[in-house]
Amino acid sequence: MARAIGGKSPINIMRHMKGLKFPTTKDKILENAKNGPGPDTDQVIEVLQKIPEQEYPTPAQILKATGKKD
Repeated sequence: MARAIGGKSPINIMRHMKGLKFPTTKDKILENAKNGPGPDTDQVIEVLQKIPEQEYPTPAQILKATGKKD
């Protein structure tokens, strides 16, 4: 996965995952991100809306999903 700036950076995405319980779903990820403490919330949500509808057992799986091309 290439590094990106702002809301698309893996570090910023992880900031929005703080407090999330695993395993989790896309809906819970998006809900948590909307209330997350990290910067660039709108950009992070835009990235997370593109991940597949599935259960995510770990934060690493979420990051992996954000790096997949459409």
